[in-house]
Amino acid sequence: MDRDGANGGAAARPLSFVPFTAKLNPPALDDRTTDRRDLVDMLTRFTGIHVAITAPAGYGKSTLAAQWCTADPRPTAWLSLDAADHDPYVLATYLGLALDAIDPLGDAELETLTRRDVPTDELFGALRRVLATRPRPFLLVVDDVHLVEGAAEHPVLAVLGRHVPPGSTVAFVTRGTPPLRASREIVLGDLLRLDVTQLAMTTDETAAVLRAAGLDTDDATIAALHERTEGWAAGLYLAALALRDADDPGATIDGIRGRRREIADFFADEVLPALAPEDAEFLLATAVLGRCSGDLCDVALQRRGSGAVLERLARENRFVIPLDDTGDWYRYHHLFADMLEAELRRRDPATVDTVARRASEWWEARFDPDPAVFLALAGNDRARAIDLIARFGPLLQNGRLLPTVGRWLDQFSDDEIAAHLELAVVAAWNALLVGDVAGVHLGAAVVQRAPADATLPDGTGPDAAAALLRALTNSHGLTDMRAEAARAFAEHPERSMYRAVAATIESHTALLLGDWDGARTASDEAIARGRQGLAASYCHGLSNRARLASIDGDLELCDRSVEELRGNIREHWLDERPAMGLARSFVALHLARRGLAAAADEERRRTLPLIERLEDVTPFVVVSCLLELAEAAVLTGHVDDATDLLAEAERRLRRLRDTGLLPFAVERVRGLVAAATVSPAADLVDPLSAAERRVLQFLPTHLSFGEIGEELFVSRNTVKSHAMAIYRKLGVTSRSAAVKEAANLGLLQI
Repeated sequence: MDRDGANGGAAARPLSFVPFTAKLNPPALDDRTTDRRDLVDMLTRFTGIHVAITAPAGYGKSTLAAQWCTADPRPTAWLSLDAADHDPYVLATYLGLALDAIDPLGDAELETLTRRDVPTDELFGALRRVLATRPRPFLLVVDDVHLVEGAAEHPVLAVLGRHVPPGSTVAFVTRGTPPLRASREIVLGDLLRLDVTQLAMTTDETAAVLRAAGLDTDDATIAALHERTEGWAAGLYLAALALRDADDPGATIDGIRGRRREIADFFADEVLPALAPEDAEFLLATAVLGRCSGDLCDVALQRRGSGAVLERLARENRFVIPLDDTGDWYRYHHLFADMLEAELRRRDPATVDTVARRASEWWEARFDPDPAVFLALAGNDRARAIDLIARFGPLLQNGRLLPTVGRWLDQFSDDEIAAHLELAVVAAWNALLVGDVAGVHLGAAVVQRAPADATLPDGTGPDAAAALLRALTNSHGLTDMRAEAARAFAEHPERSMYRAVAATIESHTALLLGDWDGARTASDEAIARGRQGLAASYCHGLSNRARLASIDGDLELCDRSVEELRGNIREHWLDERPAMGLARSFVALHLARRGLAAAADEERRRTLPLIERLEDVTPFVVVSCLLELAEAAVLTGHVDDATDLLAEAERRLRRLRDTGLLPFAVERVRGLVAAATVSPAADLVDPLSAAERRVLQFLPTHLSFGEIGEELFVSRNTVKSHAMAIYRKLGVTSRSAAVKEAANLGLLQI
């Protein structure tokens, strides 16, 4: 916090969600907190820009960082992370609030960092600008980094780590790998790393821990305790609590071990009995909850007054940590909670299961499925967890929370997934979305073996679910693929989100079969259903609308659809989804047709690996995507790349049957590649451009300018303009004369 009194105005400004402001507060320090003076002095003397405090739980990382904040002369800010901060918009909002508390951000800066509807590249750019324009050097501590999934590679943390302004310091406090390029920072002298070696308590600090607990012990007892715990702060604090009421301190120290299981045994035997029975019962019963509030504990324990108990236990330093200034939310020290839960499972496992089930229902009622699922699992209610995954999984899979569903599925064995239709369907879709081809086929096989009377939570029967998966993995032909998609759409209940997926498949197969009206109807259906929170289906519907607009020559609608498509892909973090290859291949082609070569090449480069991960899934779609990328490569002058992509599309196409318009698309792209490889005639003072050479290839045909435009996906006027330029450069005045002269010059093979 800024000791000069600067206060940001963020609290008075509207944000995209209600922030959990306790995350911006460091842990409280009091007279009983052991003074880590040597480490604090080391930190305050450090002039680099990065500090990494890394160690397992219980080594006093957060407490040390809080003491540093108190001692450092610069204005300081604090941010504690949790799993929800995997969302870049949530994390950027909290970083904006933290920096705003040091020196107020401008309205535009804060608005960009706290909105959810800005593209991620704009969000990251705003964060870089905010960091670069801070008026004063500052200290920012980012605590509990390990609670964010993929923290070491998280893009927001990476921006933060790479753009610390000179004179300022960002400290990452974590059990895992900090989001830093450590080797580079060490070479430059910009990184100070503190790990277990530095964080372990010294003998003097061990004595201070015991004094703070009201213990007057001799040097031998201090040395024995320090040796037994190896300076592990959590073990020392637990030992101090036990020693405070011990009749024989020496015997108590003998019960302390350096391994976790031995510490847990010590805790159960010595610390719990020292608590008032009602407090011990409360802590044991609520340890399974993780983050807890008075309301949650009241529901879970079927009692009243839990909030007051939590407040008192926190005040008494019973390893209950406040998470906000209002006393609403708390958590237990992680090791403390582990020990408590293990002890109650030993004594009364039924109580753990009951409390966890009630808490799971509490979170479910608040539409927060992640803690609901894990508490159901903690309560050994796997049937409830499966039901929650089946109901919430499909919705989360359609947005940026796909990794959350993956974590849920990781809690089940392959045999369990195969034994439950609901899990098999969710697992199959998860596999498709991450490019796990084997997982898709495995899930499809399970669904097809399901009993006829089985149903999914939305009322879908196994036949409908199997039809949809068969449509995706179909290699029998486009007609069959379309029929399966239409059947899936008809047989899924109206409220099922999978109807949007079926509409998407039907739209694309209709396109490949040349049924423009059917494709238009199905794509409109996919878009309408996708607008109801199904981001992936919405994107696929938009891509097919853009394809149809291009065929119709409606370039304005095509432009609008592609722009909206690109925005939705960025907004919902769908960039790396393999299934998005279907949408992004057309984006690459559209950009190339618009003459945006650099953007088209970048899109093509990023899309090809996604398509490659769909080997043997949606084979017809893969061929169509390869052809779109091949055409994009031709249009941007990468003929060798186009040749390779065309060859790959042809190789795959030879293994398929009932391929609709795909063979004609192959011939068209082959013609474009051939046209691009024809060298301009040396006799021409003004050589033909690539676009003019493409038009030239169609002049010997019977096609009108409008029909040529349809083949090339450009307007009639564009074709006419290119034709007039060809006539001028060849020195002729008619189409037939242009064909004859081009043949004489070797520009045409007729």
